[in-house]
Amino acid sequence: MKRTVKKRTGMRSAAALLAVLMAVQSPLGRTGAMGMPQKNQRTRMTATMSDAAAGEEALAGLLEERNGILRVEVQGVVKAPETTWNVELYPSEEEDASIAEPAFGSLTLPAGDGNTYTEGSCELTELPDGTYDLRMEPENDTVSYVAYEQKGIRIQGDMVSIRLMNDAPENHGYGESGAGSRIGVLAMGDIDGSGAVDEDDKEELLKLAASGQVHDDLFYDRADLNGDSQVDLADVACFAKYYKEDVRTAREIRTMRITEEEIHTASASNAEISQGTVEQLFSGAASLTLESEEAISGENPVTISAEFDSGKTMAGFVIDPVDGSGNTIVDGTVSVETEKGKEKVFEIENGKVKERSLGRALLEFFTGKEETVSQGGPIVIDLKGQTAVKKVTIKVSRTLGNTALVDIAKVEFLGDMKERIPEPEMTAPERVQVENGDASFTVTWRKQPNVTGYEVTVHGVNSKKNEVTQTFQTDKPEFRAEGLGDGALANGNSYEIQIRSVNGAWKSPAAEAVGQPRAASLPPAPENITVTSRYKGLSISWKDMMDTDSYNLYYRKYGDSQGAYTKIPDIQENRYELKGLEDKTKYDVYLTGVNPLGEGPESVHYTGVTAALDPPVTPDYKRINVEVPGEPVTAHIESVRYGYDVSKGEYDIVDGDYETSWVRKDDWDSGAEYYDLKKAPIVSFDGSYEMDTLVVIPDGDQMYSYYKAVLYYWTDRNDIQDSTKNSVSGVLEKKTSNNKAYYEFRADRPIEAEAVQLTLSASGRRISMAELKFYYYDSLEDEIMDLYGDPYHVSLRSDEDRETMGKRIQSLKDRLDQPDPVSGELHPRKEILETELANAERIFKDGALQAEIQAVDSKDTGSSDGHITFKGGLNTYQPLGVTARAGETVTVYVGSPAHKTGDGTRLQLVQTQYHGSSAAWTRTLGNLKAGANDFTLEALDHMDLERGGQLYVVYTGEAGREQYGVRVSGGTKIPVLDLSDTKDPAERLKLAEAYVNGLEAMVQDMEALHNRDHQDYSYDEKNCIYGATDIVSRYTMISGPSDQILEGLSGNTAAEKAAALEQSMTAMDQMVEMFYAHKGLSTASDAEPHNRVPAGRLNIRYQRMFAGAFMYAGGLHIGIEWPQFKEMVNGKPVIADAEGRYQSGSLFGWGLSHEIGHEINEGAYAVAEVTNNYYPLLAQARDTNDSLRFKYEDVFKKTTSGARGKASDGAVQLAMYWQLHLAYDMGGYNFKTFDTSKEQLENLIFARMDSYVRKPSSAPGAEGNKLKLSGTDKDNVLMRLAAAAARKDLLDFFRHWGMEPDADTVRYASQFEKEERGIWFANDENRVWQMENRNTSQKTESSAKGSVPQGTIQYVNGENQVNLEISGDTNVWIYEIVRCERDGGTEKKQSVGYAYAHDGEAVFTDVAATANNRVYTYEITGYDKWLAKTAPGRTGEVKVSHRGDIDRTLWTVSTNLTNSELEEPGEYHPDTYVQPGLEKMVDLETEGAVTTFTGSVKAGQTPEIVLELNQPELVTGLVYTAAEGTPIGKFSVSVSQDGSSWERVPVSADTFTLEDGSQTVYFHDGTVLYTYDAAFVKLTADGQGGRELSISDLSLLGQTGDNVEMDTAGMGRLTKDFAINGGADGVIPEGSIVFTGTYKGNPAYNVVLLWDEKGQIVGGTDADGNIQAESLILAKVPENGLLGEVSDGIWIYYLPEGTSLPEHVRAELYRVDDAETLEGQRTVSSSLTITVPEQLPELDADFVFATWRSDTGGKPQDELQAMEGVMPGWCDFMRACRTGHYILLPREEVISNSYAALSLMVAQVQSHIAGRPIPAEAK
Repeated sequence: MKRTVKKRTGMRSAAALLAVLMAVQSPLGRTGAMGMPQKNQRTRMTATMSDAAAGEEALAGLLEERNGILRVEVQGVVKAPETTWNVELYPSEEEDASIAEPAFGSLTLPAGDGNTYTEGSCELTELPDGTYDLRMEPENDTVSYVAYEQKGIRIQGDMVSIRLMNDAPENHGYGESGAGSRIGVLAMGDIDGSGAVDEDDKEELLKLAASGQVHDDLFYDRADLNGDSQVDLADVACFAKYYKEDVRTAREIRTMRITEEEIHTASASNAEISQGTVEQLFSGAASLTLESEEAISGENPVTISAEFDSGKTMAGFVIDPVDGSGNTIVDGTVSVETEKGKEKVFEIENGKVKERSLGRALLEFFTGKEETVSQGGPIVIDLKGQTAVKKVTIKVSRTLGNTALVDIAKVEFLGDMKERIPEPEMTAPERVQVENGDASFTVTWRKQPNVTGYEVTVHGVNSKKNEVTQTFQTDKPEFRAEGLGDGALANGNSYEIQIRSVNGAWKSPAAEAVGQPRAASLPPAPENITVTSRYKGLSISWKDMMDTDSYNLYYRKYGDSQGAYTKIPDIQENRYELKGLEDKTKYDVYLTGVNPLGEGPESVHYTGVTAALDPPVTPDYKRINVEVPGEPVTAHIESVRYGYDVSKGEYDIVDGDYETSWVRKDDWDSGAEYYDLKKAPIVSFDGSYEMDTLVVIPDGDQMYSYYKAVLYYWTDRNDIQDSTKNSVSGVLEKKTSNNKAYYEFRADRPIEAEAVQLTLSASGRRISMAELKFYYYDSLEDEIMDLYGDPYHVSLRSDEDRETMGKRIQSLKDRLDQPDPVSGELHPRKEILETELANAERIFKDGALQAEIQAVDSKDTGSSDGHITFKGGLNTYQPLGVTARAGETVTVYVGSPAHKTGDGTRLQLVQTQYHGSSAAWTRTLGNLKAGANDFTLEALDHMDLERGGQLYVVYTGEAGREQYGVRVSGGTKIPVLDLSDTKDPAERLKLAEAYVNGLEAMVQDMEALHNRDHQDYSYDEKNCIYGATDIVSRYTMISGPSDQILEGLSGNTAAEKAAALEQSMTAMDQMVEMFYAHKGLSTASDAEPHNRVPAGRLNIRYQRMFAGAFMYAGGLHIGIEWPQFKEMVNGKPVIADAEGRYQSGSLFGWGLSHEIGHEINEGAYAVAEVTNNYYPLLAQARDTNDSLRFKYEDVFKKTTSGARGKASDGAVQLAMYWQLHLAYDMGGYNFKTFDTSKEQLENLIFARMDSYVRKPSSAPGAEGNKLKLSGTDKDNVLMRLAAAAARKDLLDFFRHWGMEPDADTVRYASQFEKEERGIWFANDENRVWQMENRNTSQKTESSAKGSVPQGTIQYVNGENQVNLEISGDTNVWIYEIVRCERDGGTEKKQSVGYAYAHDGEAVFTDVAATANNRVYTYEITGYDKWLAKTAPGRTGEVKVSHRGDIDRTLWTVSTNLTNSELEEPGEYHPDTYVQPGLEKMVDLETEGAVTTFTGSVKAGQTPEIVLELNQPELVTGLVYTAAEGTPIGKFSVSVSQDGSSWERVPVSADTFTLEDGSQTVYFHDGTVLYTYDAAFVKLTADGQGGRELSISDLSLLGQTGDNVEMDTAGMGRLTKDFAINGGADGVIPEGSIVFTGTYKGNPAYNVVLLWDEKGQIVGGTDADGNIQAESLILAKVPENGLLGEVSDGIWIYYLPEGTSLPEHVRAELYRVDDAETLEGQRTVSSSLTITVPEQLPELDADFVFATWRSDTGGKPQDELQAMEGVMPGWCDFMRACRTGHYILLPREEVISNSYAALSLMVAQVQSHIAGRPIPAEAK
């Protein structure tokens, strides 16, 4: 429904017309509220201009006897098929068809791809004058465009352009106002050909899209909107653009026509014409491109000129750029020679146009500044009236791209500039500046008027490599960015910044900038370096480091301590191929990072060995397919059958040639995990062979490791089918030779086969085989293992006598020494088998070994943790008490009652790197089988440090289902303490003391052991693997350095240290158990399966830190460095009373529980570095406010700020989660524990929330409204979970925290009772008070519920703050203050702060940082200590109108005034005199006292004070204060951009006449309020040299925004018709009800509406929604006809006689972006509410008191002359004027805020009225 309100603009000087309509002129009082008419209201503007008629006549003369042209331009901007349009133009019905005939044409719009715009156009020429109707239809019926119609196009011998687009212009860079509103839309989606895009089309489209079927019919073709031959969601998205949209027709763009024949001469100099001609450019026929030999510049300009055959009368012209060109005009001049020979020159600088003859910048159309255009935009030349132009010359001295080319699209000549609407004032942020910091940037911009805040959008890649777009809100013209999404800002990355002004729902266009944080320190040392062997080279890669722009790589031969490192500088990526090295050579490698600050520290040194072309050397012992000289295939191979991946040669994998190979690409599995007969080669033999071992050698390009193998085989090579296959598993071991990898597969049992297929699984998507080798089964190893009578090899078989056993051992020894007769090689596992035989001999001689057999705890299995959402942070490693070096072979013996030797088990062996890096510290060596398992440890990284570490076993079966024992042979024993299943205190102490003794012994012997065993590295206590140790508790495993653990233990004796250790591990388990309790995890028997604690443990490991880390949480572990590790054993269990009150103890530091928090964080709602801190808070909180990491003052500031989005401080963000705990965990104090899972869930809100994540179906919710956690973001997940856990609607709480729920969250939460408490005020001590008093009479005695607070406003006019004095119930603990303002028919509320109450009393100050001239009331709600709230109290209205003081933080002051404190040149300023005390001029006051600077200059000199603002500001005035001393008298003000070129500005007074020691001066010439863009402001004391002058304070005033005022004196009933502009702009009828007031703003973009107390528009609306009222905006029209800013204008709002009036009324002022469409309408000011009198006065008073502007230097006669100018003969109309009773009073006296001034005004009024009879009407 449309609403329209008429709006008119008439001539009016500042602050005069009120006197016509009011009995007494009301003073300009306090200022502002909000409101908004309907968005599509339109206005009618009427401007009285002396040359308007002349312009029409001139245009008509130019077009006489010339036929016109209609140009239709169509732009394709979305993906759509090619379409040809038939263009038809018919005379309108009222036209004489005999004069004007139809015209026809066509245009083709090429197919669009959605990325590149397409264009088509058509011109219909030789059109006689008249009015026409346009119709366009697509020629082909396979497209779904709707026919386009536009009626009433007027042709008058000129060119009229119609611009159309196949999408809404605002979606493609055009604003909804301005150019966008002039463009029509060609709508698509008429699928059924009905001529409209409607519901039937939607249903047909959705049906076709859903079917997924392609149809060969017309409907399908028309439904394929984007022309991609299929109907799908892309077409549905396209359809939505046009569905139910109103038809949008184009506005006519009318230009004068100058033909090529009318151009007398045309020329271009200093350039060649490469496209078009000068004549075509000026006639509008074609664009022009000129090319100079050199770059165009001031020294090398290009000139274009055209001289007409006669003077062409015009008002101006526009030089249009070529869209998208980089060669548009930036600098130059435009010269216009008139028919009378006069010349006007316009300078173009940075796209700004100014007329040189003015001597200063032209005022912008409506802002008082220069008219500006963006570089590359149109250049507008306004001739300021009708001018007969003879010649135009354009000189170009610089183009946008500083090129040698210049492009001009066309020159459009305009007959009447009046009709050109000024460019809209969008209040987009200006002067955007970015200051880059370390992982941050700060962006600032100029403060904008008429806005309520700003929106900052940042887009870029954060520190976690995620591309994020995030929007922030701020009410200040600055913003500091430190994080983006889930990560920090990354130094060196570029971030796109968009800043918009906001006012309610309105947003300005964006100002754009780029931020690029820069590191504040040298880059860190590169980490996670991997060195891979290449032939005569090394492939090196590393972690992409933060704060690093490039890398330097250094290398030399290993061990060459005297040799210099070779440097490879400026590596841009985190990888490098080092080539040209010697083969088979070991190299020492390290890296450094580089950034603008220099080169960072060295990385850890790494080693790498270059490869040779030699293949890996593998055993030939018992090999089946040995090489046969001269044969293409190895022995006994009959054929190779390939499947999906065919090799080049049939025998490539068995030909003995390592250069040929088979490759499976883009797959990580060739059948070991997911079998398929064709995924791997099948090798057939020439017979049946018994085998158990295979070797596979990958090709040289294989970068991914193999981790699993399964051997499939067939006993009949002629029957190879899926159904006939057999399989055997085994152990796959990676080995190296010649620095190349190969893999040995040892089957769990020998097989007899005629064909085999080895299948593999790899760590990446590539598998290759260069060669396969097969080996006969040799029983020797099995016979040796068969000597033993147990799986642990600690006893021999008991079923043989001693003599037989002795002979068997000797026989096996002899056989082991026998070489293979074919290859001559000994058994490849000879050393291991010799060890086994030696062990058997020792047992044979000495009896069974007393070796330790370690039981495997089958309860510790990851298979139990399927319900755990954080299991990736846990591991189930069970320490074996062994550390081993890389390259060392260990044998692990496994025994189990249910398994015989050789059987597979559910055990894995894991090796680790001691003091490893986060990226390479663990590896699963393989699965263990019952019996002996041999493994050779690999290096897990390439650091040039000691490699190796602890070994662990992992059980992967079901909990408690199997029994295993393990013994390890090899490696070195290290101390291990396992307290996990020991609860008896005495036993725990005994185990701990034994462990401490073992630690002390190991630490004492460690260096000697190292020097004995590890001589390849010098001893380093921090890296020696003998320092490793493990401590296991119920929930954690500490894997650390023995030295630091001993150092961290308090006590002198082993017993004392053991006691400290036992206590610390108890504290560790206590802490984790508390954390688990708050996650709803329990060990209690009543815990449901999804609420049981995990079997996996938190593994706290000694690890190498990466850059910037102190500790870290990683996969399967938490990393801790050397110095912090001693803190891991100094915890003390917390002792609390039965209710959980803390008594004593300490649960470790913040860092450890912070990292544990990372590991156990509930990912469904986790916020990195925030929610994980809930756990350290739990560990450290003591039920007091001061035991936390945040301050509640900051928390409450956030929750009562009304600001959307998260708090910028992570600690404050954490408080939101903590308040949920405080509000709902009322079962006990912080350390309260619960015996059952049921109690735990009932008393801990996060226990319930996390439990619902694990099992959403257990959450409360009605049928059809169950808890849903998918399909939304983490914030909404949190809100839903909290509502479920609290069984309360908590959305008000979350809104106070700046969060906004989505519709599904609102729906889910609404089923619960609304939480009425103000839990956003919860704090720890308040919770304690509640628990202490919940069972006492305080429950009722301490309640403030039902009371109503009272608030009194204290406001000083001109300030930006409102002071509230609050009183209320004495039980109120805290007040929340909400700022309320009316916006049209609604009320907006914003929480603005809080105040603590003392006996119910409080004070609060509200600072309006951005908004101005608004009317507010305040809603005050009190909360008692139960957090129950009072009824809200409401204050009266206050209008906040501040003067717009500019922030002076960055200012510096300079002056030629000096005094006795002047310092001569000295040590610290050897070349200059220094005058102290200058800061007194701008420091406001110091410690409550005003400071004053006093100084002088010599007689004859002129005193000057210069304020350097250090950033450009918009300045409208200044305030001078001299609280003491001699004030400045006569003065002048100048402004400058650079401090050297000054411009004197007009001022409202040229002599200071201070009142109360201060005076405000505006830049005002009596008519216009000027705004200057200044970086320097100079105050000059004219003619006052030789005398002392005092300055206490200098303030500068910026823009204050629009303002509207009204008063009861400004309403009444007209006694006769009121003719506006003598009737030229209409008449207000007699009897009309009239409201009037003043405004400050721009009449071209302002609208006034009146609202009543019920939120209804005064006057109401008719059935069509049109407002039954008329509104006039009055202002003086400048000579050029372009309306600008008005400092004191008049508005009139009138209603028809008899209109029913409300009791109260208020005015709202709106600003729009487009004066014709009212797009972008938003409230900018409001007036105080006034009471409408029961009897309206008649507006024809006996006495009229008006004001004149004494403050601006005006005079009373100025007002009288202005009245005559706006309404000639006004005095005859007004009785008071006719009778001599129109009385003018100085405005400054009328509006002064003092009783003395009020008394003076009353006395003046009385003196004029007293004793005079009421005059009779003069006839």
